[in-house]
Amino acid sequence: DTLAVCAIVRREAEVSMNPPSPPNSPPSARNGMVSVLSIQLVPTGEVVGVGVLTTSGDAAFDRSAISAVERVGKFPEIAQLDSRVFETTFRRFQLIFRTEDLRY
Repeated sequence: DTLAVCAIVRREAEVSMNPPSPPNSPPSARNGMVSVLSIQLVPTGEVVGVGVLTTSGDAAFDRSAISAVERVGKFPEIAQLDSRVFETTFRRFQLIFRTEDLRY
C-alpha cells in the first residue's frame, strides 16, 4: 500500500533526525521552519540523492534534514512495491521537514 510506505518513509526520516539522544536538530531550529527535500531512490529502496527544493532559511536545519535522510540510507519497504508504483511515486519524491515535527 503506497500510503503505508509513505508513512514508513516519513517516520524513518523523523526518527533519524530525532534519535533518543542526542537530538540532531540544530540549536538554531525554530518553530515555523519548513524544509522541502527532493529524495531519489533506486528500486531496492537505497537513497541515491537528497537535495533541498525549498530552504527553511536556516542552512543548519536544512543540512540536518538532509543528514537525517542520508542516515536512513535505505527504505527496504520500497523493494516490495510494484515497479510501476515505485517509478511513479518513489523514484523521486518530496519530503517536508517542519520544526514542529521535531522533539526537543
